[in-house]
Amino acid sequence: LPIVQRANTSSVPLIGAPEVWRTAAPNGATGKNVKVGLIDTGLDYIHRDFGGDGNYVGKTFSGATFPTSDKVPGGTDLAGDDYDPSSSDVVKRTPKPDGDPMDCAGHGSHVGGTIAGFGVTKAGTTYTGGYTGTFDPSLFSIGPGVAPEAKIYPIRVFGCTGSTGLTLPAMEWALDPNKDGDTIIPARSLS
Repeated sequence: LPIVQRANTSSVPLIGAPEVWRTAAPNGATGKNVKVGLIDTGLDYIHRDFGGDGNYVGKTFSGATFPTSDKVPGGTDLAGDDYDPSSSDVVKRTPKPDGDPMDCAGHGSHVGGTIAGFGVTKAGTTYTGGYTGTFDPSLFSIGPGVAPEAKIYPIRVFGCTGSTGLTLPAMEWALDPNKDGDTIIPARSLS
C-alpha cells in the first residue's frame, strides 16, 4: 500500500470550487456577503485559517465573550467544556454555556475550514486571496475552503468529549442571536 500524508489541499479543487471562483468573477462565488452558522464543536478562531494570529500563549477560552474578527464576527458556546448528555455524571449532563466557542475537540474547526477557511500558505501565513487565477494546491499547507470569503458564526453544541442535545437551541440562536425576536432570515409571503 502507498504511504499517504494527511492533507487538506485537494478536496476543494476536486469538487471544482476554483473553477467556480474564476468563472463567477468579478463578483465571484467565494462566499462574499454569506454568513454561515457552524453548529459543531466550536471553532479555533485563533488559527491562521480563520485570520487569527496563531498565538495561544496566555489566552484563556472561557468567558462571556471572545475576540471577534471580520471572518468570525460572532458566535456562542451553548455547551461548555464538560457537557455530555450521555454521561452517567449528572453534573456533566447539564450544559454550562460560557459564550466563547473555542473548539477543544477539533471537528468544528476542520468543518469550518472546509466551508470557509482562508487557507494557510506553506510559509504558515493566512492566505489573503486571489481566487480568479489558476489555483495551485501545492502552495498551501491548508487549502482555502469552498467559500473562503464567507463569515463564520461558530455555535458550539458539544463539550470536549461526548454527544449533544443542543442542536435545536443552536438553530434558534442562529435564527435570532441577539434574542430580539427579529430573525436574520427575512419573512416570505406564502402566496
